[in-house]
Amino acid sequence: MLKTIMCDKISLINRFPRQLGRPFKEQIAYDLNDVNNYILRYGSSYGVHISVYSFSTIDKGKIDYESAVIDKIFNDIDDVYWLRDMRRLFKWCNKHNIICRFNMSGKGGHFFIFCKEQITNKRNTIFNFQSFLEQKLKIRIDPQVKGDLARSFRIPNTFNHRRQRYDIYMDEDLLFNHTEKEIYEIAEKFPLYEPKQIWYGNNLADLSDFDTESYMYGTELPTQVNGDLLEGDEIKNLDLPIDKFPPCVRSWLTNKDLHHKGRFCLVLYLRDQTITEIPYTFKEILSILKNTLNEQRWIHASTDIRLPGFGIPENLKPIKKAFSNTNYKMYSCYQLRSLHLCPERCGRWHPIYD
Repeated sequence: MLKTIMCDKISLINRFPRQLGRPFKEQIAYDLNDVNNYILRYGSSYGVHISVYSFSTIDKGKIDYESAVIDKIFNDIDDVYWLRDMRRLFKWCNKHNIICRFNMSGKGGHFFIFCKEQITNKRNTIFNFQSFLEQKLKIRIDPQVKGDLARSFRIPNTFNHRRQRYDIYMDEDLLFNHTEKEIYEIAEKFPLYEPKQIWYGNNLADLSDFDTESYMYGTELPTQVNGDLLEGDEIKNLDLPIDKFPPCVRSWLTNKDLHHKGRFCLVLYLRDQTITEIPYTFKEILSILKNTLNEQRWIHASTDIRLPGFGIPENLKPIKKAFSNTNYKMYSCYQLRSLHLCPERCGRWHPIYD
């Protein structure tokens, strides 16, 4: 059961109302009993998630995400260098004596930095601060969480069924004196490990310098292509885990005549998917797309040549925009069905998050 774990100034979980999910959002929790009952009901079969923020406005059972109470910044770090990046974040918070805490999510790291609540431009403040941390510390935060008021995270001490390990609280000793493999082994044997300390720091971060009406660091990812695109054996060497992709994505990868919306979704999926340990680069995604499409569709999508029966040539502009703009998120399964991009009911709620 989840207990109320607090420092003197703030709490990770015990502020309500919050949204619960597995991980699709389906219930509002008004107290810790609601959270524990939800874990008891679903935790043995599903990954159990809770919203990062509590909300001040709920109308007829629907949450107004703009009413999120911004008391923390959630940083999700899942790439191959997650432990290195978590260490850098901890050192930065420790240097500035900022209240923080961190978990191992089952795959990577969840790092929470607690802040003063007087924030006006909520989405922009979160995005700007996370972008600052990325540039300052040379780390990579999952672009899906940047500026997201509706974001949820796996509840600590619950089971990650995909990874077959628990989400565990971490302390300084675990962070700096163990390898990723050792941490994973500890998480498989939960609850044998008891962290010596959970809360660190004494001050709430003041994010007023990041509270602006526009993005301070832009929203674009690099789309340069150095050299030729990958072909033949080079594509095979990417070792695409197609059998692990959901049916919709597999259907896109076999559609030689994939149209605009399908190409948009395929680029977003390959950019944000969490199956591979290392994200695909723009060049790799472009190579996969070229390998998927027939010659005419590829010419239309990648050049300024106008072909008979086709509309205005795209010259890679929509593809670059889909990849580079971190505000673009993958559609839900419901939305994909409405776009006729979902070939079958596979039981998922989202192509990326299971």
